[in-house]
This record gives sequence, structure tokens and C-alpha cells, in this order.
Amino acid sequence: MGPIPAATGRYCVETCQYGYLYKLQLDHQSLRAPCLQLQQAFLKYTATFQDQKLKDRHQQWVQIKRTWAGEGHSLALGDIMVLLKAVGAAEFVGCTSWFCEQHGLRYKAMIEIRKMRTQLTNEVNLVIPDVNLFVDPKMTPPTPLQIKLLRQVILTGFADHIARRIPKTDIKDDEKIKLKNAYQSIEVETPVFIHHSSVLHKEAPEYVVYQEIFRNKQALYESCCSC
Repeated sequence: MGPIPAATGRYCVETCQYGYLYKLQLDHQSLRAPCLQLQQAFLKYTATFQDQKLKDRHQQWVQIKRTWAGEGHSLALGDIMVLLKAVGAAEFVGCTSWFCEQHGLRYKAMIEIRKMRTQLTNEVNLVIPDVNLFVDPKMTPPTPLQIKLLRQVILTGFADHIARRIPKTDIKDDEKIKLKNAYQSIEVETPVFIHHSSVLHKEAPEYVVYQEIFRNKQALYESCCSC
């Protein structure tokens, strides 16, 4: 494994600076950070399906992601919670190729996340010797308090990736349909939208933290959580 990427490094530094982040929080931190670099952990099909079985499988995967997202505090963590639950569930059963295929996960991506998670855990143990972290395949999902702490750290580490939903009062009448649930980012001047595959697509929170912007017909956010 090579050096830890810059985004992951910032994430670790911010975690260490929060004195109230306790061991369980760091456990989930070591699981979350590799996902920052592997947003393509899920299998994807094109919009045109020729096989009914593929359509049914795709709908099954969509439902699984919604279940992993949960509600309340869990849903507020958005796509990050989905990634946490996906990696946690895969590790719980031994990260088999069969499980990944059934749940719409890329097997190679899950293996890479495991390697990065191990590396990050070792790095954190070097920086904070008394924390005694280890990669726990049976780790339970984060509690509401841990979710809140994760959102705080993500917000701090990605302060330049924050966007606000454009208020309806700021949208002209002839653009209300075009700019419905549009966001304004500090990165780009043009309106940006949450990708339809995100579990926050229909939720449209007032503020979001996103991983990156990519362009199709529109500028779209990928991997979002509310803030």
C-alpha cells in the first residue's frame, strides 16, 4: 500500500484534534476514510435494461441501499452511511464475492477498502499509541452520537465541499422547474444537483457536504451527507 491520500490524511488529523472523539468513534473513522477514495464501490448498470432479471436485480440493490441508509440521524449521514453499512455487512460475512454480487457491491473494491482500512488503522495507532484500534469485522453500526461526531469531522475536513440548496425565493418564476432542488456550491458558479443514485436525492436537505462534482448533462454531486 502507498501513502494515505490527502483527503484521508486531513480526515485523520481532524479526528485527532477533536479531544472528545473516543475509541468507538475512531473505529468508525478507520472504516469510513477508505470509502472516501472508493465512491465507486457499488455495481452500476446503464439506464437501458434489456433483461427483466437485470431490472429486478437493480431494483433490489436500490432497496438495499435505502435500507442501509435508514432514517433520522442515520439518513442524515446519507451516502456515507450506505457505504459504512455496505462495508460493515460485507466484512461481517467474510467479504465473499457471492455476498457482494447479491448486494450490488464491487468485490475488488471491498477488498481494496479492507486493505486501506488496515493501513489507516495502523497509522492511527502510530499517531495515538494508547487508542489500541484494530480492524473488527463484527463492528456494530455507529450510534446516533457517533453519527453526529462523524458529520462534524466530515464537515471540518471538507469545508470546501459544502453546498446550500437555492431558496425558492431566489429562483425566477421561469426557472422554478429547471432549478428545483438545485444547490449552489462554493466550488462552481453554476447550479449543481444531487445525483439520482444518492439516498439524499429526494430528501434535498438545506445543506450538504459532497465528495466531488462531475458533469453529465448537468453538474451533479456524488457521495453526499447533510450538514
